[in-house]
Amino acid sequence: MILRWLSVITAVVALNVPVSAQETVSGRFRVLVPQFLPMNDEDDGFGDKLADRLRDQIDELNTHAAVSERDINNQIKEFKIKKEDVNCITARQLAAQAGHQVVLCAQYSGSKEAYEVQNIKFVSVDTGEEYSVDNVMSADKQEEAAATQIVDRFTLFVEQQRVAVFCGDYAASQQWESALENCDRALELNPSSNTSRFTRASVLRQTDDLEGALGEIKILLESDPYHQEALLLGGFLAINLNDPELARGYYRNFLQLDPTNATVRMRVAYDAAQAGDPLGAMEIIQEGVDAAPANTDFHEQLGNFAFAGAQNLRAEAALDGGDGVTEEVVAVYRRAIAAYEKVFEVKGAETLVSQLRNTSAAYLQLGEAAQSAEFSRRALVSHSQETSIWNIYAQALKELGQVDEAIAALSEIEVIDPEYPNLLL
Repeated sequence: MILRWLSVITAVVALNVPVSAQETVSGRFRVLVPQFLPMNDEDDGFGDKLADRLRDQIDELNTHAAVSERDINNQIKEFKIKKEDVNCITARQLAAQAGHQVVLCAQYSGSKEAYEVQNIKFVSVDTGEEYSVDNVMSADKQEEAAATQIVDRFTLFVEQQRVAVFCGDYAASQQWESALENCDRALELNPSSNTSRFTRASVLRQTDDLEGALGEIKILLESDPYHQEALLLGGFLAINLNDPELARGYYRNFLQLDPTNATVRMRVAYDAAQAGDPLGAMEIIQEGVDAAPANTDFHEQLGNFAFAGAQNLRAEAALDGGDGVTEEVVAVYRRAIAAYEKVFEVKGAETLVSQLRNTSAAYLQLGEAAQSAEFSRRALVSHSQETSIWNIYAQALKELGQVDEAIAALSEIEVIDPEYPNLLL
């Protein structure tokens, strides 16, 4: 299932590109430039005049047009907020309401003789990605020159948005080399572009550079620790690079976004198990059991993942000789048994045969033949035609020295399925 999730993620990479960059060439993208705000008690007239000069210069561009001061003021009145309260966050909210694509905002400090324009940001309204530029020095009556410097940097933002589109489009069409070329250029222009970085990671994953892909995911998550798609892809990559602890951390963070969603938790656990980490899946489900102990579905999955994990651990331990039943193996088998017993208690005859069989087998693997025989006997009351349970029952009886009873159990198998292989004690 995780492969399907990742395929969906890759397919929609292009959709994560700012809508503003996907407009037709004939359309001019709307840029909201609010009054720049003083950081202390500076004259607010400078910020007003600089914003006005910027609107004039942006209007001269072929690709973008500034939202007029009148339109901005009308929208401010509509939402009943003060002009001096329109910061970068508020401006983005206003732009989103009006359907504008870009916000240009900044602050300044100093005096009429020397103002330093700071925190200059071009923000894509659709994605929230910011393109930050270096501070610009200005002064009273030098607003035009400062605006020119900022617009010069704005053209780099426009170029970054353009190549970001190509990055996503080429990735969506599986033209990996061209995608990487444009993603690299987009990240060169804006290293904080998580959209382009995630696309690059997805392309590297598709071209089997898992280490490179994971490196990009780590960088992305430093700036956005709860980027959902990045956490899922990071978990997949970490498992396939034999780092289950890192994978579990990513999955755990993903689940923190919606901790009570049982469906999502079970899906993520299943994906982890399918990717080769049943023990990680077991821990993911255990957290669900702790939060919702009455959820039988959780207990079913806990038993399944614990049993699979115990089998894997035992096989690995047996490579060094012996039966492989280490203390860790015993502990994990115990968790499987406890979960399955809970399921059987609730569901009775509706319990899946595989879960009943696993429970009997787990007891037998632990050398607890009496418990295995007893559980098998209980299971056979409602599943009397299940040859696999009869077979484990026969093995348990043999271990207990009850040979006649074991032979009788094998005879039941022969009646149910005369072709059943290896009917021997």
